[in-house]
Amino acid sequence: MNTDRGTSVRIALDASNLALEEPTGVAVYGINLINHIAALDLENQYCLCCRLSRWKDRRYFFELAPENFQTKIIQEPLNFRFTRKIDLFHGLDARIYDSKRVKNVVTIHDMLQYTNEFPATRHPEKKIRRYERVLTKADRIIAVSGHTKREILRYFPVDPEKIDIVHHGVEERFQPKDPEATRNALQKYEIRLPYLLYVGTFENRKNLPRVLEAFSRVENEYPKSVQLVLVGSSRLRGEEAREKLRTVALGENVRAVGYVSRTDLPFLYSGALAFLFPTLYEGFGLPVLEAMACGAAVITSNVTSLPEIAGDAALLVDPFDVDSIAQAILQLLEDPELRTEYVRRGFRRAGEFSWERSARETLAVYRKTLKSASCSIGSSRSQE
Repeated sequence: MNTDRGTSVRIALDASNLALEEPTGVAVYGINLINHIAALDLENQYCLCCRLSRWKDRRYFFELAPENFQTKIIQEPLNFRFTRKIDLFHGLDARIYDSKRVKNVVTIHDMLQYTNEFPATRHPEKKIRRYERVLTKADRIIAVSGHTKREILRYFPVDPEKIDIVHHGVEERFQPKDPEATRNALQKYEIRLPYLLYVGTFENRKNLPRVLEAFSRVENEYPKSVQLVLVGSSRLRGEEAREKLRTVALGENVRAVGYVSRTDLPFLYSGALAFLFPTLYEGFGLPVLEAMACGAAVITSNVTSLPEIAGDAALLVDPFDVDSIAQAILQLLEDPELRTEYVRRGFRRAGEFSWERSARETLAVYRKTLKSASCSIGSSRSQE
């Protein structure tokens, strides 16, 4: 890395919300973005920051840092000594720092906290005010989808030209797996073939109660035995989801396996007859692409960001209509040719997204933010 302060740019990334034992969503985004930026840009200086309030999770934080990144524990607000050493600060999850000396880029994943549909997921007023400050004061905003950009503009009078859309990518590990290795992974989680797969946290917006109800209707209509496998954190959020799991007799055909590591997850996608993701609200919807990349036919919602991400490569359903979900499942179960067609489309669609592309586009946002003739962010590798 070029350490000549006269020519290199000094960039800090806030990775506080990435330091998790069980990374999902925002953490997956940040970890992949950091690693690909590190591979693309060897000229400039990078610092990976973690807030002091996350000190208890420091063992996960330090595992995130690539070799050419420094690491630093920071307090809020940032002190003058720290801010004078950086040119740009990237808040990977809706955070900036007020300083006239530092340019700010912020990533917004969704605007869920402003919706009225899911009161259990609304943030306290303190966090809502933080979003207001972030969106008002950031020099540039990265939205992870066109839907998220529209949501930002819906709630805030932000200049649309200030917002760049940078989609997520798909990790190379997500690809069809060897059948024997897949069987071994399924045995580990006590999953039997054939099965449908759901991946996501168990909160209201993930629509699990309707998924379970749709599956019960499929069981009644489909003559063959099929299993529903639920993958997700055991930390249930949302009273409706909690109550549904308490009261519904899941039966022998529903298997809740909890969190699955990202090493094992591709095997579960690869073995699935179909992937179910009829959620009510997503800022992006990364599991859709991961499932497609592994060769699973996908059923997802016709709302929020999901049509944008899935394109024509998934069966789109009304997530509020249990019959719509159930009929889509039956279509894929009863029509192998249709299932094969959606698998083919899924491979093509997933191939359009990569973390390298996300990193390149993020580096381009840095260049626009700094607008400096001496800025050469990613220039040595970005044209290869």
